[in-house]
Amino acid sequence: MSSLERKHLKTTFGIISDVQDVAQQRFLRGYS
Repeated sequence: MSSLERKHLKTTFGIISDVQDVAQQRFLRGYS
């Protein structure tokens, strides 16, 4: 795998985890 592909994968997973964090925080705020 090239470094560019690896960087793209890391960016994609970073975005996914960011979205999950935001959704989790929103969920916890909504139900606390």
